[in-house]
Amino acid sequence: MNASSGAAQSPVDLGPAVEGEQPALSVDYRYSVMHGRDARTTLDFSVAGGSSIVYDGTRYELESYHFHTPSEHAIDGEYAAGEVHFVHRSADGERAVMGVFIGEGEMAKPPVRLEQAVAMKSLVPESMTYYAYEGSLTTPPYTEGVRWIVLTERIEMHSDWLSAFSDRYGANNRALQALNGRTVCIGSPAEH
Repeated sequence: MNASSGAAQSPVDLGPAVEGEQPALSVDYRYSVMHGRDARTTLDFSVAGGSSIVYDGTRYELESYHFHTPSEHAIDGEYAAGEVHFVHRSADGERAVMGVFIGEGEMAKPPVRLEQAVAMKSLVPESMTYYAYEGSLTTPPYTEGVRWIVLTERIEMHSDWLSAFSDRYGANNRALQALNGRTVCIGSPAEH
């Protein structure tokens, strides 16, 4: 579905979130051989099998992750310095994307090259509190039916890496899309 005809497009402003208990979420990202490739508008890392999330009882295998600067999602109109998207697919073909906001920091040494893989575990915060809504891919063909999980806690990446990424790709975030009656929920995952 293209951007002009979809009613459930992403990204959105997460600000009007409704609080409550959310479905269980667990992240199992393992050490993996990753290959960074220039995908014209971002740096995309393909991931070898074995890493996954389990969300609301469904297992989604991690296929790849990529970056946006500034963030694609906003909270009450405020953007983060960046956002990483972990793209997953279930055995029956359903998609789930987990987004993590990125703040600028000096804590971690930046990779020597942009294409050098960043350890996936360092890209996931400790807290599993998250926003959730139904949306779409944020790149063409903007396919809908994507389960979005955006973690509330930010990670930090070295400002040198963020600057180098932004210099190469510019602002590669898609404009915010209308909610069109959808509800964004926020809360801690239920324990099962």
